[in-house]
Amino acid sequence: MPRLIIVDPALVSRAGHHLNYNVSILEQFEPLGIECSVIASTSLIDASLRNRTNAVPAFRYNQYAPSDIYRSILEDAGSAGEALLKQLTGGDNATEDHEERVFCALMNQYFLGVFESLLTPLVQDGDMVVFHSLNARISHAVGHWIQRVVPHIPIRVAVLFMATDYITFSTMKMNWKASAYQVMLNNMAQVPPDRLVVTAETPEIADHMHSLSGKRVPVGVSAHFKPESLINDLLPKGDFQVPDGPLNIGYFGHSRYERGTHLIPGVIERALKEMPGRVRFTFQANLQHVNTWEFRAPTIREEVNALRNREGVTLLTGELQIQEFYNQLDAAHIHLLPYLGRYIYSGSGLFFECLAMGKVLVVPKSSYMLREIQSLKGETAIMEIPTVDSLYDGIVSAVENYETFGRQAREYGPQWQRDHSPAEFMKAMTAPIN
Repeated sequence: MPRLIIVDPALVSRAGHHLNYNVSILEQFEPLGIECSVIASTSLIDASLRNRTNAVPAFRYNQYAPSDIYRSILEDAGSAGEALLKQLTGGDNATEDHEERVFCALMNQYFLGVFESLLTPLVQDGDMVVFHSLNARISHAVGHWIQRVVPHIPIRVAVLFMATDYITFSTMKMNWKASAYQVMLNNMAQVPPDRLVVTAETPEIADHMHSLSGKRVPVGVSAHFKPESLINDLLPKGDFQVPDGPLNIGYFGHSRYERGTHLIPGVIERALKEMPGRVRFTFQANLQHVNTWEFRAPTIREEVNALRNREGVTLLTGELQIQEFYNQLDAAHIHLLPYLGRYIYSGSGLFFECLAMGKVLVVPKSSYMLREIQSLKGETAIMEIPTVDSLYDGIVSAVENYETFGRQAREYGPQWQRDHSPAEFMKAMTAPIN
């Protein structure tokens, strides 16, 4: 019987897209009697989560590790790491970009070492291996491992490109980060094509990665996978109802500048002042994810703390248990997604979850999220530019048009979920291997 092995160095906690992706894939394969496991982070200490994912803790670092762990990476890489550092370091003239290149090279060397010491001896004929959530710090390692192993052992490998800064901004123009993916895809192009399943979460990213491969590696589209055991219970049922009381407006997920967290306290204050009795807010603030270098980070913390006892605001701090997280998503009538930067091209786990649940959304103009809703013949509220005033205008639009937008979302949301099940991915993975 073939086995499924998911390689995820960043599976460390009970929340977030890494957990959702892994659980959603496991839910498809486990009923077939396929033995499933996740090679995960050594920081995964939650016993129930380890048991749920059959986790094998192996990675001391993940692809999001801060660059100040150079020394630890070098110690793990040994003499090879020291040699690489001497080869790449620009001395006193090194730029920040150059240092990131060095760090990416060291990280890839670390990951490849773990792959070769643990994954290579583990795989057997007929096994299925899944890599997801890649960036430039791990892409070389994945590509080299695929090139070295897959032609010689009849296994199937999936590479699921999710949008990161590296895959969107950096690779839309040809620079060293784009070259990192190009090298990876060139390695993959040397593998028998029936042994690969390669997808991206949006058509734009799929087309771009296909082009980077010289159009030698087919790249399909598979939107963010969600645990169907949880989402299916939250799909809208019955007739659409406008609530009697104030509309609950939610902002959830990691608190980061690129997610527009800095806009939320100000827009809450303005909306409560100018729409009294019509709205209330549920705000999940993960302040540990607000990097100190981000714009207005200290001010954001002060503004969030000022909301702790604010009437009309439910402030949720830190990570939530997965069931509680989905319950909170379901309880909100309108969701704010004032995302910046890479979301021109990329989706978001939260967006896909709210879309499936038939929620009214406020999304940025010129974003993939808006284009996806429009492709479903739907309408939604828009944030024209990333400012408090523009986000407030989007909230007003969502409130004033709640019934219209809500009825539409109840129609296209569940259908979108059915059309984007991991079932097609499972079918491709379990097809016979030549």
